[in-house]
Amino acid sequence: MKEKISLLPALFAALAAIFLTWLLGAVLVERGMGEFQVNLERHAESLAQEHRKANLLGALTALAGVDEDLRATVAGRLSPDNPVVLEKMRYLFKALDLDNILIIAPDGVVKAYMAKGVKTSLTGKSLAWRPYFIGAMSGQPSMYAALGSNTRERGFYIAVPIPAEQGGAGAPAGALVAKLGFDEIDQGLQQEKHPLAVLSPEGVVFASNVPGWRYQALGGAEEVARAQVDKRVNNAYKDAAPGLIALDAAGWIKKDGQKLRRFSASIAWPDHSGQWQLAGFIGYESLFGWPARVFCALTLFFVFLLIHAWLRSRRRAQDKTAQVVSLLDNSGEGFLSFGADLRIDSEYSRACESMLGAVPENQDVASLLFGEASPRAQLLRETVAAVLASEDAEIGASMLSLLPKEIQRAERVLAVAYRRIGREKFMVVLDDITEARQMADLLELEQKHLKMVVLAISDSRNFFEMLDGFAEFLTAENAVASVDACISRAELRRLYREVHTYKGLFAQFAFPEMPAALHRLESQLAGQLADSEGSEVCEPPGVLDWQMLKNAFAADKKIVSDALGEAFLKQGRALHLSEAQALRLEALSVSLLRGEPVDVGLAEVRALLDDIVRLRKLRLSDALQGYDRLLQQTAQRQEKLVQPLQVEGGEGVWIDPVYWKGFLQSLVHVFRNAVTHGLESPETRWENDKDEAGAIHCRIRYAAGQLYLNIADDGAGLNLPALRAKAAENGVPEAQTLDDEKAAALVFMDHVSTYAQLNDLAGRGVGLAAVRQAVLTLGGQVAVRSCPGAGTEFEFILPFDERAGVIEHA
Repeated sequence: MKEKISLLPALFAALAAIFLTWLLGAVLVERGMGEFQVNLERHAESLAQEHRKANLLGALTALAGVDEDLRATVAGRLSPDNPVVLEKMRYLFKALDLDNILIIAPDGVVKAYMAKGVKTSLTGKSLAWRPYFIGAMSGQPSMYAALGSNTRERGFYIAVPIPAEQGGAGAPAGALVAKLGFDEIDQGLQQEKHPLAVLSPEGVVFASNVPGWRYQALGGAEEVARAQVDKRVNNAYKDAAPGLIALDAAGWIKKDGQKLRRFSASIAWPDHSGQWQLAGFIGYESLFGWPARVFCALTLFFVFLLIHAWLRSRRRAQDKTAQVVSLLDNSGEGFLSFGADLRIDSEYSRACESMLGAVPENQDVASLLFGEASPRAQLLRETVAAVLASEDAEIGASMLSLLPKEIQRAERVLAVAYRRIGREKFMVVLDDITEARQMADLLELEQKHLKMVVLAISDSRNFFEMLDGFAEFLTAENAVASVDACISRAELRRLYREVHTYKGLFAQFAFPEMPAALHRLESQLAGQLADSEGSEVCEPPGVLDWQMLKNAFAADKKIVSDALGEAFLKQGRALHLSEAQALRLEALSVSLLRGEPVDVGLAEVRALLDDIVRLRKLRLSDALQGYDRLLQQTAQRQEKLVQPLQVEGGEGVWIDPVYWKGFLQSLVHVFRNAVTHGLESPETRWENDKDEAGAIHCRIRYAAGQLYLNIADDGAGLNLPALRAKAAENGVPEAQTLDDEKAAALVFMDHVSTYAQLNDLAGRGVGLAAVRQAVLTLGGQVAVRSCPGAGTEFEFILPFDERAGVIEHA
């Protein structure tokens, strides 16, 4: 998004840039001028210590101090320009590259003279007025720079005293003078970029790197007048007056349209006539010129604009961040982030504190969520390390999806989601689902209640048979308990089986409280049976918690009565006639009351009587079909798949539900075991080339007063080795030697179960024992056949007479 800058911030940026440019310029100029002064002083020092002059001074001093020929010449004992002295002068002349060399007597008369490229000799002339001679005759070496009267070239005159006698005592006998050119100084000045000038004590430029400045006076009219009469340089003004480098009172000059400030440093030359100066000139333009100022100002201007734009963007980002934080804080969800070290960052939503009951900042996220020593905390640590090590984002997301999705905090239930943000950052999203979970639990409870009510209406016959049977069971057992007498172990086993059967029946009708209550009572009975092992007399049954069972039964019945009214329960197992049947029965009753004969051979009367006979009975196939609901419920809880129950035959078999009640109720164990023990998981069935949904079917057949009922599944079959081992544990040592047919029959023994874990569905080993007992009560037989990998089949052979029901022939 393009950032638009308004006029006012741009104006402020421009003013700030101009001010800072001026301030920066002042600092740079001040610093630059200070450095220029330091460099100038360093250059002046190098001029004072220039090696040619130092070497020359040393050589002249040494020669003058020891050479007798020089003393003889200045004393007049040797003639002027004598060959001996000239030879020595010639040697120095060449060795030190001198412009000229002189020997001067004490009266100032030149006794010997040698010059480069000059034919006129100064021998015999008086130089007594020359400053360098005067300085040497004072007993000290001196230097004097001047414009030569013969050569009209600049030069350094270096003069040393000639001692009157060897050792230097007394007044000098004369002076030895040599002249050097300015070439080396000119070369040194030319290497500097700023204007420099070597100034004589009178203020005349003797050397400079600026063309045209030589011999000009620095200052004003006074300095020009002084230069004209100065013998040092006046030979330069024979043709024209000296030029002027105008210097104002503040020390500034003008050169090429620029103002330059003068800086100076003393040159330590031993000139007795005055102090030489090295003057340097520098201006603002050299240190911080207009191009640099404009560039600096523009750069600062754009920098300020960028900073302004960044600050605006940052402020907007902060505002948006504050808005997001406010939204997150008020969203009710908890958001926190952490890095590879699992330490929680300082940014988190306020809801985290109330949800977790602690301040999350800088805490270990695994310990905070799950507890320090929790396996889930270790799982989180290992998963985060694995995700960081993985380069595949999808694999990392899959790993995070395996982490615990819920945690418990006091009374709160928190949903947890994990996200990877960036390369080494993770985010945890917490959602308080306590109310949602409570609502879901309430909804689930309501659905269970509704399911129970629907089943009570849709299968009222079996519903009321179950209620009536259990009410009779409670009455009978409560009477036994009130006597506080001991009962036999066999009676206790019967009670154990009945409790187990009713647990399955109540679960089939989706009672919410009764299955759990019966399961607890079943556990109490199992404990009593275990304690009384080897004895036929057990504890008084009064120790069993019958009141708990009554309370659960009353609570579940109240749910039905609240939904359907008390009348529904009081009505019980009502028999219903159609209007046509009622009219025919009314007509028959009137005829009988009148004493009229009734011909039962008439088809209409026969049909009415058959209807009355079957009015209380039900088809066996319909009774079995009712177990399909149990199959589907059990399969769902076991995460298995089962096809609808198939019932074959038996359409004409009508049974008396009262007579068959015990047997029909016991079949709940057969059907439930077919799912829990028989059918495999969908994955296992698919691997074994079976349909993922298991199949259970019933086949009914009647022949010669016997009813044949086969119930089969296509599951894994019985685990015969496990049955043998379990039977051997329960006191049947010969179980290991039984053949497969007899080993399969072990399923009907008490406490024999191959289920690994005890729960409310299986594991007691008592269900099929109850089935066998119910069959024996009817005088029937039961057999079981099993084939590994193909399934298990139960065959029931039951006597069928008028008490059992009727057979309707087509």
